Amino acid sequence: MRLNGWQRLWVVTSALCAPPVAVVAWHQFPRPEQIVHQFAFYERLPKESLAKLKYTVHEILDLPAGVEITATNGNDLLFLEGVPEKEAQTVVGQYNAILRTEATKKILVIVGLAIAAWLLCCASVYLMGSVIAWVRRGFRGE
Repeated sequence: MRLNGWQRLWVVTSALCAPPVAVVAWHQFPRPEQIVHQFAFYERLPKESLAKLKYTVHEILDLPAGVEITATNGNDLLFLEGVPEKEAQTVVGQYNAILRTEATKKILVIVGLAIAAWLLCCASVYLMGSVIAWVRRGFRGE
């Protein structure tokens, strides 16, 4: 297949559009420490891990405090009194794994949006070239 001048211009422009879109998308990638805490993260912990945490307002106010460990995103996980530090660290590891999963999900969304933006750019350039060629043909009287 042989490309005409407008199609070659479209290929070059599409190729030049890809790096800026990729760089902008890469700079938007979240890290686990940037994921803001959500109460739903606790619900995704295994039940035996959740039983070791003080995570409701009632529990935080009424039950005696145990170990407090800060997770990757800065959220303080409060544990019930009597929970060994090693078990608490295991629960924090599970919580941090949830943060990594959330970061990965957000990265996939960003990649999808970046691909959509690049395709939109490519389609726009192709459409613009087609319109310009159509107008140009009209002036030549073909």
